[in-house]
Amino acid sequence: MPTPETAALTLLTFAPDVLTPELVNVTLGRMFRISSASVKGPIRPINTGSLQPRRLNPGSLRFRNPGGR
Repeated sequence: MPTPETAALTLLTFAPDVLTPELVNVTLGRMFRISSASVKGPIRPINTGSLQPRRLNPGSLRFRNPGGR
């Protein structure tokens, strides 16, 4: 069985789109035994920052929102 740490690292490496801020908060809360209130601050900017280039890609925008245009 993979540990939560390796599972989180694997997701982060191969499927960053799956990692919503909520999921990251839950995973980190279990890993480091800290409250979700203390996790919310630092994690969200990191998460949105890492996903920003994907969001700006017009191909993925069309793929994610087919009815948009």
